[in-house]
Parts: sequence; C-alpha cells; structure tokens
Amino acid sequence: MPWQGLDTPSSALGVLGPSVREQAPGWSVDELYGNFRWAEHLMCASGGAIGVADYGKVAVQVFQGVGDWVFAPALYDVASYRVDEYAQLLDAQGVDAEVPVEMQRHSRTFIRQLAAEIAADPPDIVGFTSTFMQNVPSLALAREIKRVAPGVLTVIGGSNCDGPQGPALHRNFDQLDFVISGEGERSLPALLRCVAAGASVADIPGLSWRSDGMTVTNPPAESSVPFGVVPAPDYDGYFQALENSSLGPGIRPMAVLETSRGCWWGEVHQCTFCGLNGSNINFRSKAPERIAHEVRDLASRHRVLDVVMVDNILDMGYIDKVMPELAALDCDLRIHYEIKSNMTREQLGRLRDANVLFVQPGIESLSSHVLRLMEKGVSSAHNVRMLRDGMDLGLSVTWNILYGFPGETDEDYQSLLRKMASLEHLQPPTGAWRIALERFSPYFDDPSIGFMFRTPARFYELIYNVPKGELYDLVVRVR
Repeated sequence: MPWQGLDTPSSALGVLGPSVREQAPGWSVDELYGNFRWAEHLMCASGGAIGVADYGKVAVQVFQGVGDWVFAPALYDVASYRVDEYAQLLDAQGVDAEVPVEMQRHSRTFIRQLAAEIAADPPDIVGFTSTFMQNVPSLALAREIKRVAPGVLTVIGGSNCDGPQGPALHRNFDQLDFVISGEGERSLPALLRCVAAGASVADIPGLSWRSDGMTVTNPPAESSVPFGVVPAPDYDGYFQALENSSLGPGIRPMAVLETSRGCWWGEVHQCTFCGLNGSNINFRSKAPERIAHEVRDLASRHRVLDVVMVDNILDMGYIDKVMPELAALDCDLRIHYEIKSNMTREQLGRLRDANVLFVQPGIESLSSHVLRLMEKGVSSAHNVRMLRDGMDLGLSVTWNILYGFPGETDEDYQSLLRKMASLEHLQPPTGAWRIALERFSPYFDDPSIGFMFRTPARFYELIYNVPKGELYDLVVRVR
C-alpha cells in the first residue's frame, strides 16, 4: 500500500512471494502495488492538480505521519478526519497542509474502489506489508475488504508489527485475522500451510491470532532467519505494474537488494538514537558469491542500472569478496550502500571501482563530543576525512546533522558552525534534524540515559482512535 516509493519495488514483496512459492506448495501469489493505484487515483480525481511529485513529498514525511493521516477517513468511514487540528500541527512544524488535506478527501473513495476490485474475484487471503506510513492505508483496505467480502482472511506483517506493535494492532483492529511479528520468510508460508490444512496456528513463532474472540500471541522465533533461506527477490510484479501504469513514463525505476540484516556495529555499541533494526539487531549477510549474480540478474532482467542496497551497514568482508566481482560486471551500474564513516581511502576506492557511487556513511555530526554521546565509535576527524575522500574519489556522500542529545552543549554547535565555514568545498549535509525517540533504540529502552518521561508523539493522537495505553504499544515514536 502507499506510501512505498513509486521508483522502487517493495523488498518485502520481492522476497515473500518466492518464499511462499517455495515453502507453501499449492498457493499462488498475486502482488498488488496499491501505491501506483493511489497515485493514479489522485491524478485523475484532482484533474491533474495532485501529481507524482506531490505523492513523493508526502511519502517522505514520516516524522509527522502525514501519509497515515491522509487515510484516516477511509479507516473510520467518515468524510474527513480532524482536519483543522492536524493542519495546525503541520503548520506549527513548517509543513504545508494544503496537499495532504486535499488528498484526504479522496482516500475513502479510493479504498472502496480497490476493495471492490479485490472482492470481484476474492482471494483466500490478502496480506499487507507495513513499514513507516503503511499502517492506516492497510488497515483501511482490510476493513473494507471484510465489509464486502467477509470470507477473505487478512494478515499483516513488517517492521510496524515488530515487538509489542504487532499484538497491539491485532487487539485494536478486528479486520486483521493474523499479525506476524518478526521475519516473515518462514512464518508466512507456515501460516498458509496451516490455513490450507485447517491446522492449529499455535506453533507459528510471533503470530497473533484469535481464540474465543481474544488475541493470542505466540512466542517469538528462537533464532533469526539465516540468509540462506532468503531467496533472490522477484520484482516482476512491480515492473509489470509500472508498465501498466499511466505514470510509468515519468518514473525512473531502481532495483533494490538486501545483502544483510541487522548491524554489526550495533551488536556491540548500538547508536543511542537508532531503532532501525527493531527487536533483532543480529547481523547476518548474504553469501558473497550470490551478490554479483543477483545484481546482474536484476539489471539485465529489468533493464535498470541503479541498484539500492537496503542494508543498514555494509559487511566489511564484501570489500575483498564482493567488490571485485561487481567491478568485473560489464554494465555501468550505479550502486548505493550505507557504510561506516571511518572507512579508509583505499576501501572507498574499492567501492568506487565496483560502481558503488552513492554512499550514506551515517556521519550525523562533526562534533566529536556529540558523536560520543551517540556511541558512533568515530570522531569528527573521521567524518571530515570521509567527506574529503568521497569528494576526491567522485562519490556522492549523503549525510545530515542530528541534534537534541542529552549532554550536548552550545559549544558543540558553535564549534560545528566554525568547522562548516572551512568545509564549504565538500558535499553539504541534506539538513539538520532533531532526533526522534524511537522504539527499540537505547534511548527508548533505557530511560536513565536521557529521556525519563515519554508519551506517544502528538500526531498519533490525531490518527488513531484507540485508548492511550494501547496507542503507546502501537506506535514507533514517542516524545
């Protein structure tokens, strides 16, 4: 569902489809890219006033929950939902509310039309993958599907269902038959096998289901999914949807590939603000011999040269074992990786030779004191060196500045400003952002290190109509 980017396929759909086909014989899988359908609907319903660029602007406004709020009328079956309050909240944060307000007027009609289309040839199960602002669009469609085709089962999974969030979703939204918390490559096929056989689901790790109307949540998996179980992604559904979309000519697609999960740095010293890995920070990486083959397959099959690696951090072993094979591929790739900012010039040169031309090194600050507060394991000198070497080697280095850390001082930022004046020849940050208090981060898990009191972020109260205690378990960000 929205708000997946229009220019990239869903990594989750890419691996879950093949997982089902391999592990749950007898089931067929169809993929629906509702993000294309929503962008098309907006374009048509607004007479062209709301276009692809507007979709993209909302898709990145995750810190205000804009995309979820847009679909609130569809979830609660009302014409509009808390428009004045939410517009005031956005205005106070310097975000223009005009386009989101206009989008909200169209969400209920879109959901009804999409549900009617699904119900016309109803599947046995409709599954949703939910990350960032996909919760409310998914819940709205699940609700409408249950209304028009009550025999269809629904299941949702993804990072928005990790930890206590999954059971909270299941408790508060009856339109969800099942919620999978944790990795889905084994759990989803297991659920389908049980449904087909009419068997008990009580042994499926991390699954929330109902018994006598009450939510039951199975214990989580005892171990992480090894990467040998994760298949190469299948993005045929995305590229077919792109080809069929009226928006296709204006979209430049990129392929995405996951070569590792977790964070090897975070296993030892998790950055204090980071909750990206959820409840499973255990680092695992794909066998090196698979990567160049999968990159080449994606590029040749879909005629794309831009490949975004969605890993949280590069496996350093890949520098010797993978980069030479990528460098040997006879195509002009443009690869993106997230890396550690203390990589040497020689290591960065190996990346450039392998067509890793876009890097996100997690610089976050040029103050050594603030970097220590983050548990970054690098100094200001490391970060400046990264910017210098990246410029010399022709790499595009994406970085930003974070602030709002307990223990930071005015001098930290006065010193940073003095440094910036001497670095104007290097690539600038994309902006400066106050940190968010995110679930699964050390700041969230340990109030003693900085944030003693917390409540759900204000915008959630304008989106979810659930008890406050339930809201706390449901959401990612608090304040």
